Amino acid sequence: MYIQEPQQPSKFKNVDTPAKMSSGSGKSSWPEVVGLPAEAAKQKILADRPDVQVVVLPVGSFVTTEFNPKRVRVFINPAGDVAQVPKIG
Repeated sequence: MYIQEPQQPSKFKNVDTPAKMSSGSGKSSWPEVVGLPAEAAKQKILADRPDVQVVVLPVGSFVTTEFNPKRVRVFINPAGDVAQVPKIG
């Protein structure tokens, strides 16, 4: 007969990765919009994922660190063009 040893509770919280947390309902990043004007990028993202909120911010803006599967941040340079790959979070 096999007797299973009781497991010790983990000290670490089981946290899903952002890839797991996204709803699986479409794209999660938009590398093709890097270099586009902010408004064009926003429209492309919303065309692909109408269920998300698109937030346009200057590069270097202070942002919260929590993951939100319904938010896409678009960071723009001083010229107003997308400077980083927008992604869910």
